[in-house]
Amino acid sequence: MGEDVNLPSSERVIAVGIREVVPQLLHQVRIEDAVNRIHRITIDATELVARHVARCIHEGIRLPTVSKDYYKMAMMLVTVGNGDLKSVDVALQYTRNTMKSLQPVSRVNLDQLMMAQSISLSAAFNTNLHLHFRKRVARYVRLLRQPEPDAKEEKKVRKLENLMIASDVCKGKGRTFESPDALHSMVRMLRERLETQNFESDFMETNVKNFQAEIIRATHRMNAAFEADEQHCLSVCPLRRRVTPGFIQIDTTGIQQVLGLDRTDYERERDRKATKRRKLRALRDARNRELRSAMDFAVIPRVKAKTLEVEVDRTTARAAAKRIQRAWRRVAHVDVCRIARKRPLMLRKVQRVISEWAGKQKEERRRCAEGLLQCKESVWKDVLHLSRKTVRSRKDDVFAGSLRTDGVSVRLFFKSSPGTSGTSSDDATTNKKRKRGDASGKKKKPPSPIGSSDDPVPSRGLYVVDELKHLSRMKVAQIIGADPGKRELLVCVDADSPKFTNEKRRRLPSARYTMAQRRKEMQSDRHTAERVATTPESISTAMHAMADTNSRSASFESLEQYFIRRREWLGDALTHFQKSQHRHRRWQRFMSEQSSFASFMSRIRALRHDNSTPLVIAYGAWGGIAGRPGAVCNRGHPPCIGKGLRHKLSKHFCVISTPESMTSKTCSLCESVCGPCTEVDAFHRAKKIEEAGSDADAVSRAQHFSVRGLRRCSNVECAAHLNRDYNAAINIQRRCKSMLSGGQPPAMDSIDEKLDALQMKIQHGG
Repeated sequence: MGEDVNLPSSERVIAVGIREVVPQLLHQVRIEDAVNRIHRITIDATELVARHVARCIHEGIRLPTVSKDYYKMAMMLVTVGNGDLKSVDVALQYTRNTMKSLQPVSRVNLDQLMMAQSISLSAAFNTNLHLHFRKRVARYVRLLRQPEPDAKEEKKVRKLENLMIASDVCKGKGRTFESPDALHSMVRMLRERLETQNFESDFMETNVKNFQAEIIRATHRMNAAFEADEQHCLSVCPLRRRVTPGFIQIDTTGIQQVLGLDRTDYERERDRKATKRRKLRALRDARNRELRSAMDFAVIPRVKAKTLEVEVDRTTARAAAKRIQRAWRRVAHVDVCRIARKRPLMLRKVQRVISEWAGKQKEERRRCAEGLLQCKESVWKDVLHLSRKTVRSRKDDVFAGSLRTDGVSVRLFFKSSPGTSGTSSDDATTNKKRKRGDASGKKKKPPSPIGSSDDPVPSRGLYVVDELKHLSRMKVAQIIGADPGKRELLVCVDADSPKFTNEKRRRLPSARYTMAQRRKEMQSDRHTAERVATTPESISTAMHAMADTNSRSASFESLEQYFIRRREWLGDALTHFQKSQHRHRRWQRFMSEQSSFASFMSRIRALRHDNSTPLVIAYGAWGGIAGRPGAVCNRGHPPCIGKGLRHKLSKHFCVISTPESMTSKTCSLCESVCGPCTEVDAFHRAKKIEEAGSDADAVSRAQHFSVRGLRRCSNVECAAHLNRDYNAAINIQRRCKSMLSGGQPPAMDSIDEKLDALQMKIQHGG
């Protein structure tokens, strides 16, 4: 069992095996069947949308607005079941008819799950556009301005100019450019080519809502340029590529549909009231139409108003909306004034009736909320068995009526009860103990400095130095230096500890978390070997042969070839990977990962001097991009947890992002410059060159080999051998203490400062 830490304190997600909380075998089978069908529907629907978008760009057809309703329509087209579609996009239907080899899946009892999945796919589609667009434009500018200069300073200036151009290309209409005047002509040319000249906002998320088609076409043009230059292509439409079924979201209505449960009395009553409201609304609309026609007041239907916004003019649509509001306000104002002037008693009676009606409505909403809660409880009571032994939730937590599952494991969503929202059970227990201690007359303990009025040091969270200095003056705090890396994921050192783990070598207490240790604790090698051994050779060969195709190609023919090749082995692969053993391995890896991280946190807590002093982790700033795909420092290296490790630690400790430039190249003993150990490197290079033999590439690698983890102080009097990450962690801790006490960060030239600011803006999607 594990817990998701990426939630506020009032909400929790608890992971547990499905057999522990769903006791009935029939329910388990139906849930697993729903997971498998939704997975297959998602694969087919994402392929249909990707095909259609590529076809629209290829044939010059108007691009559709990809939303949750559009994905739901695509899911309906690739499935069979009860009922027909009321409205279908003709162009999308034509693209669906070209998929001859598609075998439709039954959508019976999956309507609610398909809607939840379409919301997720729509969010992924729009996030793919707005989060990565600036980075893609920066990469496109770098491609257009090749070749790059050779000098280091000129490269830095060129990089800054490229980022400025990319930022200006994505600016809203009428904004001032920040690039030099000599580059404005290129900025205007790119804005016209990528159709960004009409953007109304500097925020890409807003632009995606209003200019989705333009951004899709711009991404396709950049993709074509990268493909022509034999670079990695971009993903215009996210695809479901994995063949092992993933997690799906199931709410109360969804579980009723999947398991075929009867509707509750509350739901029947709610449907009856909804039908009555629809009839009353229809009568009201008819009466309003008669009044409007009598007043000769033109009405613009909502559908036509949307057409006005797109085809005519936004100003016209806004003016029409304001005209409607002013007319109805004028009519209402005249009626109220007439009643107030002629019949004041009647006006007070109307006001009293309105007040009573508002009170009844409030009471009705309260009863509806209580009825909905009871309805959820009655439905889930027959499905889930939530005992304290299997689900270790807090005392005041209640099940929120929603879960995510892949058929093997379940993520249960809990939240605090309304009376205890935002207060954890640990805090409540502490308060009770404190009250009991006061009543019994026991001596009070000195107040903890954590969160006190004198020194409000936060107990957890991610902060920068200036932000934490604003919150607290750090009168009492234990700071631990932490250096992130790729092989050694994190090295934490307590440089202020009076104790030594090795008296002879005078080593300070530390906690290490390495990639090899994490892989061993997660049993990754064993799971990989099992997966390879159990996968049929025909499926493995066909999946490896897909490397000859390109699923992100800008060419419609290349994309079509990818889907045709994938359909040849997709059915056999889905049949094989839908077996529960593959998801069991994923569940085991998840539990091992949670256990590994918990063990590392306990080793960090062991560095604490006393419980009354808050623990602060000075985390190297490189941890903000560690493991991020596409970053220059990560190219050619295997993936690692990287940035996610810092995010997880910030949920349990106070983490300060600290500049770490030159910390690996400065001796922590004498503060002199330290570099590679030439003697050890020379010994290993000679040995590797001898082993390389006549292989030219191996000889070249051997000649540049260096023991990365070993540093040697250049000061003759010191000349100490240092572990690179251990040494850097000590320097990071000292730098953080210096900056918190008023010291200045390491000096940076103006170009580096601008580069950091622009890179941060572009990396976060602006």
